[in-house]
Amino acid sequence: MAGESGLTVRRFERHELQLEALVDIDEASKEIVRFSPESGVSGMIRAQVRDVGEGGLSVALPVFVPRRTCLRVRILEAGQTLDAPALDAHVRVMRLRMEGAKPTYIAGCAFVQRTQALTEQVQALLKAHRPDAPNEREAAA
Repeated sequence: MAGESGLTVRRFERHELQLEALVDIDEASKEIVRFSPESGVSGMIRAQVRDVGEGGLSVALPVFVPRRTCLRVRILEAGQTLDAPALDAHVRVMRLRMEGAKPTYIAGCAFVQRTQALTEQVQALLKAHRPDAPNEREAAA
């Protein structure tokens, strides 16, 4: 959203997490972007989700992807498969920056479609992985 100052701001709060993920190019972008076979496993690359919120997430990637590329991000927890991940999200890269001497690209992404199922996946991840999640605060009270 553009404010009066012309700055783009987020509409939803993000919560820091450090979770391993598998990322591949979404169907919407496969015609213009492809990962090379050397990039990862079966057309996917290993990445790390750094934060998540109702509107999107950020992911640290070992390869460059252009802004506006659509990605599919899947977070697999212990015992989960690609068919039933903790999070399965289709996102669009909105911001991209490089960090570190060995390039890592931090992609700020927005969810392409926010469904009830996706909202529930995000809430379950936050509940399970944030030290200040409401269920832990209530248990301490």
